[in-house]
Amino acid sequence: MPLQAVPWIDSKRRRMLAEIAAYREQHGNALVPANYLDADGEQVGQWLYRAVKKWRADVLPDDERGPLATLGVSPGPRPRGQRTAA
Repeated sequence: MPLQAVPWIDSKRRRMLAEIAAYREQHGNALVPANYLDADGEQVGQWLYRAVKKWRADVLPDDERGPLATLGVSPGPRPRGQRTAA
């Protein structure tokens, strides 16, 4: 029986959702910055950015939208903070 990629994808999704939940616990929201990395160097922010982009394009499956919505993630525009010079 050939190996399937689905368990790995589900495993990664679970890890990313857990990291977003941890971020929310620490910061009070799920507004994970696009450049956010977890302790292992995983690109949590980029993963979430891509998921929200798919959600906005209406191509993110419903079973992936639910957990994100539960964590407080939305496909709507993110609130903008005060801009500062770089």
